[in-house]
Amino acid sequence: AVKVPRPDKQLRNAQMLASLCNEIRLLRRVKHSHIVAFYAATIDPGTGELSLVFEYVDGSDFARFVMEMHRRGRMPRRDIALVKILVDVATALMHLHTSKPPIVHGDIKSSN
Repeated sequence: AVKVPRPDKQLRNAQMLASLCNEIRLLRRVKHSHIVAFYAATIDPGTGELSLVFEYVDGSDFARFVMEMHRRGRMPRRDIALVKILVDVATALMHLHTSKPPIVHGDIKSSN
């Protein structure tokens, strides 16, 4: 999967480039079965547009998953699939927080 940051997050100056390089260094070393793998970063030489290449994960985001379960009449709070997803997310966050140095996600939401 290729992610292109919003235009306001693109490379505008040396400070943004340094921040981005630091984030890429972190992404490169994070390896966990419940964290999407980071593969590469590219910069289009013509436009300067940055693209991040991640492992492709098929399926919908968490909010859509829960809404679909509710639509089908299943109670999410009792569903084992929902509990497994939440445990997997907690395990991934624990991995990040206990790494040296600790990593804080900073953008947790159902689409991530």
